[in-house]
Formats: sequence, C-alpha cells, structure tokens
Amino acid sequence: MATHDEEAELKQTIQQAHKRLFALKKAECLKQNADVVGKCFRFRNSYSCPKTSADYWWLYIQVVAIDDDGDLVYWSFEQDQFDRVSIVPNHTFPNISDSDSYEEISAEYFWSRWCSILEELCTFHKKYSEYGGEYGTDSQD
Repeated sequence: MATHDEEAELKQTIQQAHKRLFALKKAECLKQNADVVGKCFRFRNSYSCPKTSADYWWLYIQVVAIDDDGDLVYWSFEQDQFDRVSIVPNHTFPNISDSDSYEEISAEYFWSRWCSILEELCTFHKKYSEYGGEYGTDSQD
C-alpha cells in the first residue's frame, strides 16, 4: 500500500511529465505552424447535416501569424449556399497541417475569390432596391 509521501511524489512526477509533454507538443506545433504563416487554404464547409453537394461551399483562410500559444492566427471569409457572407477577421486554430480537410491554394486564387465576393456585395444595393423604397441610396430624408 502506497504511503502519503509516495502518492505525493507520484503526483508530482506525473505533473512534471505532463508539463514536459505539453512543452514538446507546443514546440512541434510551433515548428509545423511556422511553415504555413502567409499561406492560404480553403475548406469545404457546410451546416450540420448536408444532403447534397449543393449544401457545401468554400471557406477561405489566410494564415497571418502564430500567437503566444503556438496556434495559428488567421482571417477567413465564406459565402454559404444561401448567399450569406461571413468574414472572420481574427481567429485561432491549433494546426492546419494535421487535417486533410484544408486544401492549400495560391494567394492569387485566394484574393480573386475575395475580390469576387466584394464585387457581389457592392451590387446588393442594386439587386434589392428594385423591391421599392430607398434601400441602398444615400438619401437621409
């Protein structure tokens, strides 16, 4: 039967091993993540239960930095199947390298998709002003 001192010593050993393991994993993650800073990716996104390929859309990601914890800092944008546009300016993710779901894309392609969505957003006022009222105009009266 273990004594109180033995138990305390084992707990301390386990805590030290966990700290060491965390430090090793963080160092490995930092090394992997350093390779993707500045790169662009896309991810096939959907809501919870997609039934057909039309239920999917692309989420675009550009990795901009690594935070103090070693996680990737990125910004992203997407336009879902209902034409809703989402822009997330500052988000973190532990590691893209471990996932086959993220497809690396060129910066040129990333920016072309961004410009395409911006152009579409700039036409919304024309699209919706046809329903009446002064939606999309500069009138304040």
